[in-house]
Amino acid sequence: MDQPDDRPVRVIYTGAACQRNPGGPGGWGFVIFQDGQQPKENRGGMALLPTSSPMEVTSQRMELMAVFMALESLDRPARVTLFSSSRYVIDAGNSNLGKWKRNGWMTSAKRAHEPPGQVANKQLWQRVDKARGLHEVRWKHVPRHAGDPHNERAHELAVEGMEAAAFNSPESRAGSAFTWNSDHLGVHFPPAQAPSPSHSRVPGPNASGGHTDPAS
Repeated sequence: MDQPDDRPVRVIYTGAACQRNPGGPGGWGFVIFQDGQQPKENRGGMALLPTSSPMEVTSQRMELMAVFMALESLDRPARVTLFSSSRYVIDAGNSNLGKWKRNGWMTSAKRAHEPPGQVANKQLWQRVDKARGLHEVRWKHVPRHAGDPHNERAHELAVEGMEAAAFNSPESRAGSAFTWNSDHLGVHFPPAQAPSPSHSRVPGPNASGGHTDPAS
């Protein structure tokens, strides 16, 4: 007899912003809905990196940071539905990520005479893979700027993170010695303020992509 699955359900929306792509500054943000509680929000950003850095700030890298920062913030194994407007993230989550891992983080050759290459943004995808390993994750695409309030809120948070990095706020100065590595990626700002009443009254999503009114 199957045991009941008592893992909590979490619905995550992630967003990213990049002023110059590539080059930055960039930002990431996420909103997590959990068990009728107030949504959990966070954001962060990165200012320009020197040209000698092995990696530049790009919109794809900010998208990936939003994903693993959100998954790593969960306090227990969960059944997660993760919404993103990035096809790069969703298509890889649904298909390529497992393949890349099995192939030693190498891509298949595009043509018969070409050798396989290393997966782009390998370091970040490995961090995503490690973070998702604790959870059951379903990846769902949401159209960009199509009026979904939760997607728009995640994007707003990403813009806040980008702007803080761009204007060298006290928050972003804490990350001035930042380097790309597998242990610490990006300037992680303190949690965002609790949503305003207008945001907290927005109907919350359920795991299938529908919405439920938190006040009902």
